[in-house]
Amino acid sequence: MMKLRYSLVALLFLTLALTSCRDREKTVTTESKDSMHPADAEPAHMPSQVDTLLKHSSADTSAIAHPANDLPPVATPIPPEKLAQFLPSMDGYSPAELQQETKVRKNFSSSKVARTYTKGDVKVTVEVDDFAYVPFLYQPFDKYKDAYLDDDNVERTETTTIKGYHAVQTWEKQNHGAQISLFPGRRYVVRLTADGLSSINDARSILESMNLQGLEILQ
Repeated sequence: MMKLRYSLVALLFLTLALTSCRDREKTVTTESKDSMHPADAEPAHMPSQVDTLLKHSSADTSAIAHPANDLPPVATPIPPEKLAQFLPSMDGYSPAELQQETKVRKNFSSSKVARTYTKGDVKVTVEVDDFAYVPFLYQPFDKYKDAYLDDDNVERTETTTIKGYHAVQTWEKQNHGAQISLFPGRRYVVRLTADGLSSINDARSILESMNLQGLEILQ
């Protein structure tokens, strides 16, 4: 009887010891988890700031490689045959084959049309570019946005206006060559290159004969 009583007491102490060990294990586990996620930490189910930024950023980062400016959203380029309607009528000149081009890429699209006209020793090429508001396509002309003049013994380059539109013109004094880039509105660029003209005014008169206002509003 005495042995049975001692056995029961021993069993009771063993049970209490095991229960105490389990409680301490739970406490340690809970403290470990709480040390990883303190009370003032962001709950695990809430997105982090980085996650939020990624969610609202463009998936195609190459599409935003060029900084935004004040241009309208990128547009679908005008078909070259429509641009061709605005090329000049060059009476007395022999026109070459019409050159047409459309480009569609991942990050930009554009179109253009060009034609070369000849009369004796005079050769004139007029090109109309639709850069469709793609910012980096206009960057080569950025330095001509404000007043610009570069004049020496060989050539003279300067900003000017033609029929009220901003332009930049170059006259090669010795070779009688002309280059003009004209900007009817914010979308299109008209370019003229010529050899054998008597003056830069001859090149300007060709551009003045074009329907630049009609081209400006073409959409």
